[in-house]
Amino acid sequence: MKILDFLFYLFLCLIVGIALFVYDLHSDLYFPATFIDDSVSYEVYEKDILEVPFEHIQSVDITKLNESNYLISCFEGDTQKDSNLYGILFSPNKYSIQTYDNKWQNIAVNTEVWGNLRILATQDMLLSKIKQKIYSFSAPILQQDKETLYLFLNARNLAHLATSRIHIFRTNLHDVLKYLQDSHITHSSLKELQMIKEENKPPEFDFYGRVLLGSLANLNYFLSTKILEVYRDIYNENFILPLYAKFYEYINFFGIFDSNFKLQEVIKPHNNSHLYKPIIAKVPQGHISEMNKYTSTMNNSRSCLALYHNAQIHKEHSANLHFQTCEINNGIFEFQPLKISHNIENIGDLSLATFGKYVILVYTNVTHSMLQLAIWNGEDFITIQQIEKNQKSEFISPNIIVHGLHAYIVYADKQQQKVMVVTLNEQYIDNLMSSHNMR
Repeated sequence: MKILDFLFYLFLCLIVGIALFVYDLHSDLYFPATFIDDSVSYEVYEKDILEVPFEHIQSVDITKLNESNYLISCFEGDTQKDSNLYGILFSPNKYSIQTYDNKWQNIAVNTEVWGNLRILATQDMLLSKIKQKIYSFSAPILQQDKETLYLFLNARNLAHLATSRIHIFRTNLHDVLKYLQDSHITHSSLKELQMIKEENKPPEFDFYGRVLLGSLANLNYFLSTKILEVYRDIYNENFILPLYAKFYEYINFFGIFDSNFKLQEVIKPHNNSHLYKPIIAKVPQGHISEMNKYTSTMNNSRSCLALYHNAQIHKEHSANLHFQTCEINNGIFEFQPLKISHNIENIGDLSLATFGKYVILVYTNVTHSMLQLAIWNGEDFITIQQIEKNQKSEFISPNIIVHGLHAYIVYADKQQQKVMVVTLNEQYIDNLMSSHNMR
């Protein structure tokens, strides 16, 4: 009898070992699993507003400096003068930290949400770092990686020709944080640096290099939105850059780069020449999606979702959201056919993020008078809340950043000269979906 018991447990262990091996074999090499904490039972929805002292806000961006501090950048662009990049420290009243056992804990201690607006860089300062003729910069995107803060800029090479390349600058993350937290700085203008102590000068962004894509699009290409952090293994971190090129027609592609931003792979998701400004995000494991129709039930690899703008704004359904479901099997991307959303139309600016068990979308309408929140339901996006609506406003450049139990949505009101941040948690979305009978 003891021998039979021993053989039974040995057989059981063997089956479990094989199952774990098969799961690991089919696990995605890019997207890590997302830990979801179900312990939070209260909802969070807060809005913080900052007035800025300049009129020409072209875009805003947000990146995490540490668990309790975020850098919000404001790009001031004017055709009559040089462009400036400003930064301000945002310390949310509610944030979360990860404990030693990998669980998220809520913290609410920050009393001063906004820091002081500082100038981070001018166009002249950045041009001085490049030994090349650049006409103008646009669409700055900040990306934090370990101890380094990267600045990505679409750089236009010639004044009258649409030639653009992506330039990368970098600086020390701790120097930026120290500069933004320094209470002794009284002037933000670089023209008044002689009145600021030497140690209080803005940290310099050194030129790191250009994004090189081989022969595909080295003449005219653009970075469309935030970079997606991914990895192949614990030793080799990677980034996905959503890119598009403009020749006679548009070409969308996703470039996979290593931690030194060296090109590893270029993925072309479709052949529609009228779509541009691609965005990509992962779909949380266990989410019911269209990919279930195309994949085996034994395949546990990650699903993803890509969105696009349409350049043909005067044709039927042209302003509707276009999307593709996708999957990564052992590092190989598989994109399904393009679809047109039946629920999200009349779109302007977009931002997409994975938030716990949800994929959330924030978008403006074409006239930028409205900002809305939508959720991916596995087949399409469904709008669940109107965040802003004002015919006298121009809401631009929404961006979502997620950390722990909270998501932070930053956007600007170009007409009112304001920057806003909305803080929310999963429970708030749960309650919204319950009220819409969508769960």
